[in-house]
Amino acid sequence: MGVLGTSTLIEGAVDVLVVLIALELLSLGPAGVGWLNSAWGVGGVLGAAGAVLWLTRGRNATALALASLLVGVPLLLLSAVPTTAVAVTGLVVLGVGYAVIEVAGLTLVQRLASDAVLARAFGVVEGTYWLTTGLGSLLAPLLVAVAGLRGALFVVGATLPALILARWRALARMEASTPVPEREYDLLRGVGMFAPLPVAKLEELARRLTPARFASGAIVVREGDPGDRFYVIAAGEVEVTEHGRFRRPEVVGDCFGEIALLRDVPRTATVVARTDVELLALEREEFLAAITGDRRALAAGQNLVEARLAPV
Repeated sequence: MGVLGTSTLIEGAVDVLVVLIALELLSLGPAGVGWLNSAWGVGGVLGAAGAVLWLTRGRNATALALASLLVGVPLLLLSAVPTTAVAVTGLVVLGVGYAVIEVAGLTLVQRLASDAVLARAFGVVEGTYWLTTGLGSLLAPLLVAVAGLRGALFVVGATLPALILARWRALARMEASTPVPEREYDLLRGVGMFAPLPVAKLEELARRLTPARFASGAIVVREGDPGDRFYVIAAGEVEVTEHGRFRRPEVVGDCFGEIALLRDVPRTATVVARTDVELLALEREEFLAAITGDRRALAAGQNLVEARLAPV
């Protein structure tokens, strides 16, 4: 919370400094304020797209550290080399940094906070955002009055990287305390109905998967039984039959068990292990909470159910 609050404190200060950079440092006039803010916005769009790729492996603490440099270094460079090219390029880079900080920070909060306190944790994050942004905008003129515009840029630029450096070990320890099982994460992400879910939700579900192993020929689920679990195949192969008739094979990365959970009906098919299989199971409540809580995930799940219930 301290790191995220400091990042938004700096953001509030930069909001004010951008105006002074355009009008006083570079003499770009009122239009220059708009151009510099546009550069920041372009960086935000690029950073949002890049963060999705960067954070798929759960390296949120590392992303926070690197993103803090993307925010701080452009301001430090601009304080030393005050040119229009440096300002425009630097604000694009700063926008990338802030997009990554927001995604990585919020994802890390979700990983660290239990469900019992998650809503309160996000309440603190949102409240801190507005408070620190306002304080940053108030502090910026005071810094300029004391240290001059270039001095203020140096102080603001150095603050976030210095804080990350001081808190790096603590951040790394916190992230290590909730490791992401990458194999399970990749398998879930490959299932169509889970793909739309946020990274943090997928990480949480990956940690809640329970391994289940069955020997060749064993019945995994029986038609007509109550449905209590959803399965993803991690190794091996199964075959699905309905009313004694073969329907399809399922291999690594495929899933089954969703019909009984989404439709609240008994199992509609029997699944038998063709080989020794390793399955990853998700309990009914956790599966339904994840899928029904996201409109796109629910639509993908319902489409899969419709396709599987369609006549051969």
